Amino acid sequence: MKHDGSTSKLNAILRSNAVAAPPPASKERPDPVELLVHSFMVWEATTAQADAAMARIKTAVVSFNDFRVSLVKEVVELIGPRYPLVQERAIRVRAALNDLYRREYAVSLDRVSGLSKRDARAYLESLQGMVPFVAARVALLGLDAHAVPVDDQTLMMLVHHGALHRETTVVEATGWLQRHIPADRALASHLALQRAAETFVAKVTPRGVARMIAEAEAARVARMPRVVAEPPPTEAETSATQPSRGGGSAARASKSAAGRKGTPATGASNGKPAPSRTKEKAARGGKTPAAPRPKPKKSSAGSAGRSKSARPSGAKTSRGARPSSRAPARVANAKRSSRRAKPASRPAKGSTRASGQASRRKAGKAARK
Repeated sequence: MKHDGSTSKLNAILRSNAVAAPPPASKERPDPVELLVHSFMVWEATTAQADAAMARIKTAVVSFNDFRVSLVKEVVELIGPRYPLVQERAIRVRAALNDLYRREYAVSLDRVSGLSKRDARAYLESLQGMVPFVAARVALLGLDAHAVPVDDQTLMMLVHHGALHRETTVVEATGWLQRHIPADRALASHLALQRAAETFVAKVTPRGVARMIAEAEAARVARMPRVVAEPPPTEAETSATQPSRGGGSAARASKSAAGRKGTPATGASNGKPAPSRTKEKAARGGKTPAAPRPKPKKSSAGSAGRSKSARPSGAKTSRGARPSSRAPARVANAKRSSRRAKPASRPAKGSTRASGQASRRKAGKAARK
């Protein structure tokens, strides 16, 4: 346990609430199943309320097997609608009896009586719907085992008187009491603690009990580890740690351009980028520069097809030399142009005769001379 309790305050509680004449241990033990159901009625309630509820149950049912097969609403009517935690109590006691029937094929704890005290305590704690208070009370009163039953109202009483810390749980309180209370005083101590818890609950108002439960829950939450989230970084920290996008590349580009051309990348007067040479010539001549024409994309498939078709059949290439693809392309273009050219028109008959006469005249004049 994280916080040790006060043994002196515990002894003071036991002395002030000690029973005058505790009932002697009888040789005949009570019915374990009846003790189990009665312990469920005592849990988070008073002994008087539990005795009244057991009297109603025994009057209404023949055996505890009939009580096991009853519906939850029927169990609630038997116990009493105003009983503390009546809905949860009915569900838990039915679950424990049904689990016992599945294991033993009967509503009986006779086999548990033959086990060792440790194994019997472990068997009781493993039943469905079981709580530590009921298992400890059955082990103490029915099996003569060393146990000190503790529920929430007993724990609140011990915390209120300063015997335990308010962050202590029921399991931790049970272990601490078993270490500080010997086995021969376990029964008397249980009766004294039960009496002190009932007196404490009767004096404290329901609002006070709710407040104490809320304080205990807040204390349990406070001792849980927390994960502290880091505050988000400010704008100044973000700008200092993270470089601006594109700032470094733009500066490097301007420096490289200035180094290649020998001129500053920006104007000296107004800080604007220097104009290019093409724009300067256009401004002097008064003409706007023509937009560059896009270059046509060459198709590798088309050029390969033309080169194969235009290659002459008798052409040979030297070994190791790669034939040029431009020459066959020129030959193919020339053939296409010759095919597309129109044939020359024939001269007229009269024009041919006139040209012959003129030539004969020239020849006669030459002979005369």
